[in-house]
Amino acid sequence: GSVTYSFVASRPGTFIYESGTEPAKQVQMGLFGALVVRPAMGPNFAYNSADTQFKPETEYLILLSEIDPLMHQAVEWGQPVDMNKYLPRYFMINGRSFPDTVAPNGATWVPNQPYGSLAHIHPYNAVDNPYPMLVRYVNVGSHEYSFHPHGNHGRVIGQDAQLFQGPAQE
Repeated sequence: GSVTYSFVASRPGTFIYESGTEPAKQVQMGLFGALVVRPAMGPNFAYNSADTQFKPETEYLILLSEIDPLMHQAVEWGQPVDMNKYLPRYFMINGRSFPDTVAPNGATWVPNQPYGSLAHIHPYNAVDNPYPMLVRYVNVGSHEYSFHPHGNHGRVIGQDAQLFQGPAQE
C-alpha cells in the first residue's frame, strides 16, 4: 500500500523526514532524509534574520546515520528484529562510510551517494568573500554522538530548526 503525507512548511529551518510506520526499524534501514525550508528573505539566508546571510555556493548538509548489520541480516532472513539488541557498527555521513566520506562529490565509485562530507572553507574577504558558509548538521541515528568539524571555527545560529536569538531580539 501507500500513504500520503502532507504538511505546511510554516517556518524556515532544517528538518528530517522519516518512516512513519516502523521508525525504529525502517529509519535505521535508510527510510529518512533531510528537508531544508528556505526563509522569505531569500535562499541566501538560513532564517528570516539579516545576520543569517551566507554565501549560497558554500552551503553544505551533513546527514549523520548509522547501521546495525545484524539487524539488516535479520530483516533479510525474515527473522524478528529485537531493538533491545540494536548495536550500530557503521556510521555514515551523507550515506557514505569512511574513507568514502572524504571522496569528492559525484565520485563514480559511489554513484548512489553523490555527496561527501567535505566542506570547502574560504577565508573572509570583505570584497571577494564577505559572507560565511553554512553547514547544516542533521542526525537521524538512534544514538547521539558528538560530531566535531576538526580545525574549523564556527558560530551556531540555530538548533532543532529554531534560530538562536539574543536578549535584544526576544
